[in-house]
Amino acid sequence: MHFLEDVSFGYEEEKMVLKHLSFEIKTGEQVTMIGRTGAGKSTIFKLLLGLYRPQKGLCKNIWAGRLSASGQYQTASVWLRGAEL
Repeated sequence: MHFLEDVSFGYEEEKMVLKHLSFEIKTGEQVTMIGRTGAGKSTIFKLLLGLYRPQKGLCKNIWAGRLSASGQYQTASVWLRGAEL
């Protein structure tokens, strides 16, 4: 299981890009994140992988302490798609 609970994150302390975000992903679920460029999709993914730490809130992932970063990327995947006209 992976979850974010009341997570706030910013690359700069004064400029939070995520504010009070909460959700849960159960083991075996497939999730699609869609949104415009700069909406925070990659940031959320990196928080879930443990590559970023939130300034506030709790972020839990099942890989914590069990896999290397390269192993995490083998378990999780992301598909980036450009805008179509």
